Parts: sequence; C-alpha cells; structure tokens
Amino acid sequence: MKEGHSLYIGGPAGTGKSFLLNKIVTSLRSAGKCVQLTCTTGIACTNFPPALGAMTIHHWSGIHDGRYSSKEVVFLIKNNEKFKYALQRIQLTDTLIIDEVSMLSERLFDQLRDICSLSDPSKLFGGIQLILCGDFAQ
Repeated sequence: MKEGHSLYIGGPAGTGKSFLLNKIVTSLRSAGKCVQLTCTTGIACTNFPPALGAMTIHHWSGIHDGRYSSKEVVFLIKNNEKFKYALQRIQLTDTLIIDEVSMLSERLFDQLRDICSLSDPSKLFGGIQLILCGDFAQ
C-alpha cells in the first residue's frame, strides 16, 4: 500500500475492515498523499469519523445519480462549470479508497475507469492507486 500498489481488502462484517481503512487513510495522508475515502452509499460513509471526509463515490467522481453514459459524464466533467470540483478531486487524487465495493456495478466501475483517466489518460485509472474494500459474499 505504501509503495503505491492497488489492493483489495475483503472479509465479513466485524473483521476490522473499516478500522484498517482508517489506519490506511491516516498513514498515507501523513506521508503526503492525497487520499480520497469514498463509499458506495451515504450510510457506509457514516462508519468513518468526519475528519476523514468520506463521501459517496458518486459525488467524488461527478457521476451523481448515474443518469449519464461514461462518454457523457466525462464530457460534463471536462466542460461543465458545475462539475469543476469533481475534475479537481480527480486530478489531485493519489489514492482512491472505495468501501463497500461489492455493491458497485460493473457499469459504474467502467465509468470510474473512464473518469479517472482524466488524471492521466496514458495509465489505467489515470494512475490513481485503488484500495477496494468489501465483502463479495454478502
């Protein structure tokens, strides 16, 4: 994780995934990384202290309610003033953490790949380190 590798943290409820994510965010931020902690739902964001700034992946990425195709949302993020904060977040992010990733659809994951490429189109997910956490046995 500290070397920039992407990883998946899995396990059933109560095994300490959220505790570990707290430690990861704190560690990476103290090392000077721009870490964005996101969740697939607003309720999942409440598992984290407010100081960590958890937000939904939909808000972070600019996808919002998901009504747009990947091509449309990328265009909006690049060209619409209302989406400028999403573009700034994407371009500044070194590490993107997604909690409850098992609730993320394939369509949304593909959109995230396209949106993150706004950071660096030559790299997968724009070169952003991904830390995915969830329970695929849920």
